[in-house]
Amino acid sequence: MAWRGAKFTAGAVVLAISTLIAPYLSFAKEGPQLQLECFSVAQTRREIAQHKLADPFPSMQAASTLAQAEPLSARLCRSGDLFLYEISLLSKDGRIVRTLVDAVSGKPHPARPESKPETRPEH
Repeated sequence: MAWRGAKFTAGAVVLAISTLIAPYLSFAKEGPQLQLECFSVAQTRREIAQHKLADPFPSMQAASTLAQAEPLSARLCRSGDLFLYEISLLSKDGRIVRTLVDAVSGKPHPARPESKPETRPEH
């Protein structure tokens, strides 16, 4: 009897998480395309501290869980005054899936990343 309760609870948790995180993956194929200017690792650390940006890892883990894909990377990019994390995942069929997350709020962004974002030169 306890097993049924645990199974129901686990199913409810997965359903709740899937509902909250679904936008992370749907944006990879939809929405306007943004021109992104991406930061190096050193610049990313500076920008996160300076602008009090959200930690990228919870967003990366959430997208990975929903897509049943392996998380590859999260990098900080900028489009105008907007800071975004570009999250890359490796799907089971071998495709790379990229999605954008607002770096301030940690919420999905409706735009899709450009195909080959450029990296900012180190200063």
